[in-house]
Amino acid sequence: MRYDFVKINVGGAWKVEDRNGGLGVVVRDKWGTFIAACVRPVRKARCPEQIQALALLAGMQLSFNDILFQDCTPI
Repeated sequence: MRYDFVKINVGGAWKVEDRNGGLGVVVRDKWGTFIAACVRPVRKARCPEQIQALALLAGMQLSFNDILFQDCTPI
């Protein structure tokens, strides 16, 4: 199916003690309808920012053309 654009939300979690964590990606269309999602474990990450970057990469690898990314991290 072709979408005008999709919104991809990404997030991650990290445990400093063992440097393990995980990432999540949720894809929705312009109306907010669910399209796809994925979760992945991340082993031996150097920092939480690395996990966030890996989550963005995972979102880009889903092969959508027009993407609006949104991070769950408050600024």
